[in-house]
Formats: sequence, structure tokens, C-alpha cells
Amino acid sequence: MWQAEIPVQEKHSSSLYGRNSNMSILIVDDDPTIRDLTSLLLSQAGFTEIATADSGAKALQILGIDPPAPSEFIPDVILMDIMMPGIDGIETCARIKREETFADIPVLMVTTLNDVEHLKKAFIAGATDYMNKPIRAEELLARVKSAHRLKQEAKRRKQREVELERMSLENPVAPSRKQGMVSPRTGLPGEAILLGTLGVALARARSSGAVTLLSLDAAESFSTRYGEEKLGEVMSDIATLLCHQPARLGDLLLQTGPAQFALYLPQGDVEQAETQANALRAAIAALQIPHEYSPVGPALTASAAVLSFANTPLSPADFLAAAYGLIERAQSSGGNQILVQRD
Repeated sequence: MWQAEIPVQEKHSSSLYGRNSNMSILIVDDDPTIRDLTSLLLSQAGFTEIATADSGAKALQILGIDPPAPSEFIPDVILMDIMMPGIDGIETCARIKREETFADIPVLMVTTLNDVEHLKKAFIAGATDYMNKPIRAEELLARVKSAHRLKQEAKRRKQREVELERMSLENPVAPSRKQGMVSPRTGLPGEAILLGTLGVALARARSSGAVTLLSLDAAESFSTRYGEEKLGEVMSDIATLLCHQPARLGDLLLQTGPAQFALYLPQGDVEQAETQANALRAAIAALQIPHEYSPVGPALTASAAVLSFANTPLSPADFLAAAYGLIERAQSSGGNQILVQRD
């Protein structure tokens, strides 16, 4: 059995931050001082379910990955040191993310390194965010809560996707959420790639660029009326259309949901991204794809959300959560429109 250096705490009714007993956290670090300090900061903030591991191998054992066994602990958030003897944090993160049970659990890398290449490898392995040592209490709590919000958003989005997939259990066409890496229908990179790419960009001292989300309006009712297979075909057709639109070197087209695309624009500003998004929405409307259940009109339409990440103070997780919130607001207020967030 694993041991936590800081025992699970009792009530923290006097905590400045209130109780956070509904969130469990796994700390993985070979430095006992860092483990103790991080555990203490979290417990003082009201977190009551904290476990620690002194190596990547120990973390895999706790999670029941290696050796294969029932999980001793299923955390909501994992704090992972990058540089550890034996299995380092990047490899440990990758092995955790390959397991379906843990694929959506946010992993925050904690490091003394300020090396973009190491961070890039970490994000490719599936990391959600990162923090620099020495750990500061305010940043630690903000990053942990930010990662947890993203996990909750992913859970809510997955529930919507399950609803979309209910009619095609034998031959699903929606992107796999196990890895979130590539859509099997369109071949486009998925949400995990967008999150990792944002992480690398925001790790730079001066980041610039924008992200656009492009979502088909009333996609669930389209799937109900025409079938999930038809929705997959439409997404493939639109992906082909979008791939042939003008783009700058370095721009990236992704599929972040069963009826949603994303555009990562590292050289674009908000005005350029807005112009491009309107052109793409017009191109989709010009396809005149019938949609009898659309609240907008007889044909399929799309809404867009454009956000700048130029020098944003947000973490990758918070930025993506803000993007999802903006596109949902565009669609819930009628659809067939574009919303822009400039700062």
C-alpha cells in the first residue's frame, strides 16, 4: 500500500479558502520537502484527499497501471515533477494518459526548468498545464482549481457527445475521447493537441495569436433528424472545405468535438481571425445542407467564437474553458453568429 507523507486532513472549517473536500489530488515528486510543502499548502486550503508518490513508478502503482491492479486512488488532479530518477514525469504522464480511466484527469507539470522543449514534450505527453518551482501558494491553488474546472467541462462535453453517439453504438463516428489526439472520421488533430499547442505558446515570454472555435448550430437535433452517420459525413465534407481555405504558415485546423472545429492562428490578431471566421461561416452556409430542425433557417449554419491569447494571463486550461464558454453563449443566444473576446 502507498503512504501519504501528509495524512488526509480532517475538517478545515477555518480555512481561508473554504473546504475543497470534493477534489482529490495526487502529488508526484522525488523531493520529500516539495511533497510535504505542496501537501501542506493544499491541506491548509481545505483539500482533504491528498496522496503522494516519490517516483513515477510509485504513481503508476497507486493508479493500478503498473503492475496492473485495482486503482488505490483515482485523483481529480495530478501534480507531476518533470525531472525524477527512473521514469521521469513526462513518461509517467504519457503512460497515465494512455489509460482510459485517467485520460481526462488533468496533469500539471511542476518543474525548475524553463525550457520550451521540455514543456513541449510534456504537453505532447498529455500535460494540461505547468508551474515553476519554487511553488507559490496562490499560483498552486489557482492552477489546481483551473485544471479541475477544465476536467468538469470535459466531462460535461463528453456527456453531450454520448448523447450524439447513442444512435451509432456499433459504428461510432465521433472523435475518440480516450486520447483526444486525432479524429478518426476527418483525420484532424483533436482537443489534446490544441491544449498542448497552447501550452507551448503560452510558455513563451511574449505570446501572440488567436483561437477560433467553429461549431455547427443545433447539431444534436441534426443528428436526431438525419442520423449520426450523416452528421459524420457532413463534418468530413466541411473539414475538406476548411482545409482548402487560405491559411498562413503555422495555422492549425483541428476537430474539438463531434460538430466543432478549432483554428489555432499563431500569427493572427483578433480582427484577422474574425474576418476569417465570418468567411468560413459563409462558406458553410453556401453548402445549403438541409436542416429541418434548425432554429435559424432551413439550412445548416455555424457559430464562431474568437479569442486572442496575446500575453493572456490565463493558463491553457482556463483559456480553453473560456473559449468553450464563449461558443456556447453564441449558440444559446440564437446561433448563426460570431462572438469575439479581445482580452
